[in-house]
Amino acid sequence: MIVYLGWGSLVWQPRDLSMVGGWREDGPPVQVEYLRQSGNGRLTLVLSPNTSALPSFWTVYDGGEDVLQAKDSLRAHEKILPRNLDRHVGVWLSGSADPAGIPGLQQWAAAREIDVVLWTALPPKFNGEDNLIASADEVLTYLSDLNGEVRERAEEYIRRTPLQIATPYRRDIEQQLGWTPL
Repeated sequence: MIVYLGWGSLVWQPRDLSMVGGWREDGPPVQVEYLRQSGNGRLTLVLSPNTSALPSFWTVYDGGEDVLQAKDSLRAHEKILPRNLDRHVGVWLSGSADPAGIPGLQQWAAAREIDVVLWTALPPKFNGEDNLIASADEVLTYLSDLNGEVRERAEEYIRRTPLQIATPYRRDIEQQLGWTPL
C-alpha cells in the first residue's frame, strides 16, 4: 500500500491528489516548522529535524501500487518541476531507516502494513535562499510587513493549518499577529 503524508495545505486543499477517502489524523510524528517562503509570499511548513515531532496526517494513494505514478501525482499537485521530482518528493520504502524529520516512520508503517510513504520534501527557504532557516523573530517581522493579497494568503495558510500542527513558530504568530486557527 502506498500512502501520502501531509501536515499543511495538502491536507486542507488536496485538489486533484489521487487519494482514497479523506485524511486520517494518526500519521507518524513529523518535525515541521514554517520555514519556506514560497513564491506567492506564504510561509509554508517543511520538515526540520531540529523541531519537536507532531502527529501528521495520512491518506492512501488511489492509483494502485505504481510508486512512480504516485510520486508524479504529488509532484503535479505541489507544482514541483519534473526535474526536481527526486529531490522534492520524499519516498520511504518498507525496511528502510526513518528519514530525517520523520522519526518512527518505520514502526508506524509496519503497524499499518504500509509499503511506501510519500511526502512533500521541499527545503527551507528564506529571502530567496534555499536551506536558509529563518528565526522566529525573522518570520514574525516578515509576516508583519506583508500587505494586501500576499498577507491574506500568508494568514490563510497559517490559520488553516490543522490544529495538531502546533509548532513553536505558530504559537508565536498566533500571539503576536492574532492569526488563530479557523
